Amino acid sequence: MPIPFRYTGPLKPENKYGHQPAAEGDGINAATGNYTYSNADLTVPGRGIPLTINRSYNSLDTSAVSPFGYGWNFNYSTTVFTDVYGNPTVLSGDGRRDQFTRQDTSIGVTYVPYAGVSAKLEYNVDGTWKLTQMDRNVLNFDSQGRLTSQADANGNTTTLTYDEWGRVSRVTDAPGRAIVFTYNANGYIESITTDIPGFDPWTVSYSYNGDDLTGFTEPDGHSWTYHYYDNTHRIREIIDPRGNPYVTLTYNAEGKVQTQLDAEGRDVALVYYTGKTDITDNDNQKTKYFDDQFNLIRQEDTDGVTEFGYTATG
Repeated sequence: MPIPFRYTGPLKPENKYGHQPAAEGDGINAATGNYTYSNADLTVPGRGIPLTINRSYNSLDTSAVSPFGYGWNFNYSTTVFTDVYGNPTVLSGDGRRDQFTRQDTSIGVTYVPYAGVSAKLEYNVDGTWKLTQMDRNVLNFDSQGRLTSQADANGNTTTLTYDEWGRVSRVTDAPGRAIVFTYNANGYIESITTDIPGFDPWTVSYSYNGDDLTGFTEPDGHSWTYHYYDNTHRIREIIDPRGNPYVTLTYNAEGKVQTQLDAEGRDVALVYYTGKTDITDNDNQKTKYFDDQFNLIRQEDTDGVTEFGYTATG
């Protein structure tokens, strides 16, 4: 019997740096020059938080290796870690960082969120962590900072299981449905398969060239291909299942996106200066100005000038 499966495909980029979206083209951050790309590889909807594989790429985060190779990560890789002063950061699988400041008080330790962070972080006596998000979803982490479970506001809990090498091996939702991970000889995710009693399994698979993810195959057999620039692990081109370029990118000497051509023929060129970026596309030219936190504070274009301000809480 077919499972209630859904493939979403490429997701629109979210704002990861600053409060006002600075995106240009498809996934380019005009403040930092990074290119981000997200794909929903597999989604099984149901009660509680869906079983979902959201895989993300960040061109300015290619020095770190993940279960999908350099530059990539996914939602079940969310972790908590602390700096030498005990200040914790929640690093989400999509690259977002929610930072907190440790404060020692007469009644114990509290963690104060940075401006713009709408979540509560608690440290438990057994060394584990609990993150409560604005929508009342709760993420629990073990003493190593690994994500162990997610629960929605109604208490429906999704649980993560790890193998002896510390890799995610299985994710099980509240009704007992699961997705199962297999890894290749280099420790990268090779396939993810649904395990739902009474339903046929569905599988997504991945191929690699060394440490680079080069292919993703959907359950129906359609495949996406990723090309990179040499050993920088920066994406040069993404090819869709029909063999057409989904996006083509070039970078400057600092690793910032210099040009982008998308599948619809939209061409974007960016030139970076201290505190501002000039952007030229098919339609017009504009200049964006940013503060030291990468927040957009001013935009000049053919329509005039627009200025942006922020409160203390973002």
